[in-house]
Amino acid sequence: MSGTDGFMHLRVRSAYSLLEGAIKAEGIAKLAVAAEMPAVALTDRANLFGALEFSVLSKEAGVQPIIGCLLPVTGIGGRAPERWAKTPTILLLVQNETGYLNLSKLSSHAFLEAEATEEPSVPWAMVAECAEGLLLLSGGPDGPVDPLYASGKTEEGDAALAAMQAVFGDRFYVELQRHGMHSQAVAEPDLVAFAYAHDAPLVATNDVYFATPDLYSAHEALLCIADGAFIGQEDRRKVTAEHWFKPASDMRALFADLPEACDNTLAIARMCAVMAESKKPELPICPKVQPGKTEAETVASMARAGLAHRFPEGVPPVHAERLEYELGVIE
Repeated sequence: MSGTDGFMHLRVRSAYSLLEGAIKAEGIAKLAVAAEMPAVALTDRANLFGALEFSVLSKEAGVQPIIGCLLPVTGIGGRAPERWAKTPTILLLVQNETGYLNLSKLSSHAFLEAEATEEPSVPWAMVAECAEGLLLLSGGPDGPVDPLYASGKTEEGDAALAAMQAVFGDRFYVELQRHGMHSQAVAEPDLVAFAYAHDAPLVATNDVYFATPDLYSAHEALLCIADGAFIGQEDRRKVTAEHWFKPASDMRALFADLPEACDNTLAIARMCAVMAESKKPELPICPKVQPGKTEAETVASMARAGLAHRFPEGVPPVHAERLEYELGVIE
């Protein structure tokens, strides 16, 4: 696929974006093969749950997997004014092993530090600390910048993009999307103006929620289930019939006036060369084997002593039986 007609999807949600994405991880690779795209990205919201499955299946299909995440972030830019809008997301793509570890750290933090009733998110300051090995796309209409431009807050939007560029440098891209939405059309001139004024590359993405156009109605029902809304409700979260896995020719035609935005999807794919790999379980090592005993015997002895310490008046039979069972599993 040449730089004059190629395009790589860098923003694809799988079913691991719960009640948002409608494509199984294995289906993403199949879509890329059918579209003759040698690389494709998995970018679920806030999580890397599908990274391993996606990497293995993509490799088997002969497709280069690009691991990424739509990471909800606070402390930079603004957010969409709609009442159903969630925390703004930036798009991070893994460039190398260090980047994979950093993105794993960010995703884990988002879930571990969130309250039970809160959406997982990370502060921008932490993203800046963990930026090594990652590429940043500004986030599109669900990000922290586009809503500012769409509401006429140009200076604030410029400041947010400048902060992103200051941290990521030449690994920062101004993201453009064209799904026929009014807010996208309003924000785009300011996005392009900033990119040209600050020598920041543009990149075109299609926010892929479902595989083919005929699945649009079904996906609308899925979003209604997620938000407790109904199809006929006007003020609800919506996507468009354009949020599907479009072929390269369609994306090239859509961005015919900005061909470099499609060219940069190929450039990004060439920079991302890491995948999640399966490993054998790494069991802990017993720190000090007791004299005259094997490692398994030492672990068993320590476990029994610890259990006896917790029940000074005698270990209940049910706990003793469970301990022996668990020791057998470990051994």
